[in-house]
Amino acid sequence: LQWARYAQPPAYWDPSIIMPGNYYEVTKYRDYYALVGVDNTFGEVWGGTIVTVVDDAGNNIASNVIDNENWGYVLIGRGINDAYDGDVAITGWGGAPCQTGSQAMVMKLDPISMAVNFLRIYSYNNPNDVSWGNSIVPVGDRFCVTGRDATNSGEMYLETDYNGNLLRYNVQADGDASVGHSVVFNNNAGISAYAGNYFPGLE
Repeated sequence: LQWARYAQPPAYWDPSIIMPGNYYEVTKYRDYYALVGVDNTFGEVWGGTIVTVVDDAGNNIASNVIDNENWGYVLIGRGINDAYDGDVAITGWGGAPCQTGSQAMVMKLDPISMAVNFLRIYSYNNPNDVSWGNSIVPVGDRFCVTGRDATNSGEMYLETDYNGNLLRYNVQADGDASVGHSVVFNNNAGISAYAGNYFPGLE
């Protein structure tokens, strides 16, 4: 163990209130590490996305919670990757408060200044479907995301360009793949690969 740190994220509606939180993924970012997670206000239902940047010694460079009220969605960050242009790309889900639907979300922003390049919500069927992204990777001129589409009952795979425009949205059958949890890009093969669950809870 080289070092260990912990963070106490503030509530997005009142920075003086400390809320429990979870980090889900970390990526190398410039000479730092960037982490994404949830400012878990109530079982992730009313959580906010927390973005933290630390240096190699674990010192805090920046840590912010995205204010959901500015975007009109409850935003939960689950996956993060360096966009290699000064930004990071974040995936997760966005949902309308007090409604059951949630859709896969991709957000591109500077994790230190928190300047947002874009936020997009992607719905495969309708605004009440339930889908989310778990992991994101940049591939050439696009982002590849894997996750879950519960409405269509299978692993969700989508691609966007660097402006957030949707290029592809596929859903695998439960018998092929149910949830994608981590995605990488194989430069030699020229394809993306993901790992996750087949038939959730069993294998």
